[in-house]
Amino acid sequence: MLKRIYVGKPHVNPFGSLPLLPLLFGMLVLTSNLSMATTPQESKTVLAWQILALTPSDLQKIGARIYQNEGASKPENLLFWSEKEPFPSLGIAHFIWLPQGLDVPFVQTFPQLMLFSRHNFPEVPIPQIDLLYSNVAPWPNRTAFLLAKSSGELQELQSWLEDNVDIQAAFVVQRFWEGQARLFTKVAAEEREQLETKLQQMMRFPAGLFALIDYANFKGFGDDPRERYQGEGWGLLQVLQRMPNRILSNPMPGEERVHSLQSTQVLNDFIEAGQAVLAQRVALAPNSQREIAWLKGWQARIALYAQP
Repeated sequence: MLKRIYVGKPHVNPFGSLPLLPLLFGMLVLTSNLSMATTPQESKTVLAWQILALTPSDLQKIGARIYQNEGASKPENLLFWSEKEPFPSLGIAHFIWLPQGLDVPFVQTFPQLMLFSRHNFPEVPIPQIDLLYSNVAPWPNRTAFLLAKSSGELQELQSWLEDNVDIQAAFVVQRFWEGQARLFTKVAAEEREQLETKLQQMMRFPAGLFALIDYANFKGFGDDPRERYQGEGWGLLQVLQRMPNRILSNPMPGEERVHSLQSTQVLNDFIEAGQAVLAQRVALAPNSQREIAWLKGWQARIALYAQP
């Protein structure tokens, strides 16, 4: 589906099992402000999946795994509104879209997805343009949403989401790339260096990169002050802060086993930290009994990061 052509020489592809180069992190300042709203012409050199040298096949793999995590890979779950939530969740990553006047400590992402697709993949038609470019979800409540879904009114949107897994994956990767570039701007210099080291250690191998991308999409970056319970966040920043600091060697060519053992150690640190952060979120939630029903599934999802 993706038809963009790489501009210039791609960087190291972590899904090709090679470590990312430090140069990649030097590019963060240059690319972090080139956001979802770039023009199609500008986007050719700034899309994150290209910066990371991911292939269309890599995007399909990332998208398929996120789709399994969020919607059990079932098309009917691409248009979803939980009985326990006051907003719909759409697409492979359950991008949220907030109804008029709703005040919740979450950042909506579905309108951003539509803008990202329009600007970066204009050759792919988007259904219901007037409806989809609104920052406000057109359904005031779950009943109205389910009625629209059952009537077939949303079938064109569901088909678009089913057919464009790669575009949605590209959007998730873009959000991760731009989000992690600003992640440490408000922390002290000493802590920032430690957090950047942990991030780089995770990005050196495919499972680590996927874990970062998926968790940031799943529970946010943790830098938005609105996403707090009793002053405590639950995003990627908080997980990295909870991970232990490790000094890892730089394996030489032929020392793949050393690299594999180090990667496993760092990934396990991330999994344990993520599970602890989410357990804390549930304990601090205003409606802890509601969220505790989700905790087992959340922690099982994070545990799956250990699988290739």
